Amino acid sequence: MGITLFAFSTILGWEYHGEKAFEYLLGTHKYNMFYRVLFSLVVYLGCTQTLNLVWSFSDIANALMAIPNLICMLILSKEVEQDIKAFQPEIDNRHTEKRSSSDACLQDTK
Repeated sequence: MGITLFAFSTILGWEYHGEKAFEYLLGTHKYNMFYRVLFSLVVYLGCTQTLNLVWSFSDIANALMAIPNLICMLILSKEVEQDIKAFQPEIDNRHTEKRSSSDACLQDTK
């Protein structure tokens, strides 16, 4: 019973997040019903296919999602490098403060 409720709530969560992403990409909520029908058909197809086919499709879809993320990482790499260089002194200061406070604690225990 618990796994059934978990699966159902997961499907609802995926539908909601996908619908909001679809709405964001199109800039309007006029096509939400189209998305809901399409999502329902895909869920039905997933329920009626073999488990091996469903897992293969899932693996392919997850691999394809990595492609735009990797492209964006390459495009933004210069900006990330600048942010890291700007933030690194703060990281070093925090690390130095932690080290000095832990050294003080060690001296107090002696």
